[in-house]
Amino acid sequence: MARQSQSTRRDLTVPSHLELPPIPVTFTLGHDEIERIGPAHAAHPPQGPTPARLGPAAQSALHYCLGDGTDARARTTFQRLVRHLKQT
Repeated sequence: MARQSQSTRRDLTVPSHLELPPIPVTFTLGHDEIERIGPAHAAHPPQGPTPARLGPAAQSALHYCLGDGTDARARTTFQRLVRHLKQT
C-alpha cells in the first residue's frame, strides 16, 4: 500500500476541493553539511538566495529564505539551490 505524501482530511462530509502543493519558504543547512559541501560553495549560490548565518561563527548554519509561501517560483529557487549544493 502506497503512503500519501500529504495528509488528507478525516472529515469526509466536507466537499472535496483542489489543494495546491506546499510552497517552500526557507531552507537551513547545518554546520556538518556546510563542512562537507565546502563553506564557500554553500554560502554563495550563483542565482541566490543569499543565506544568513545562524549560531556561533565557529559552527554556524546557513539559512536560505525562499519566499513568503505565496510565490510558486520559490519551488524553482529551491530546486536550483539544491542542485548547486549537490555539485561538490
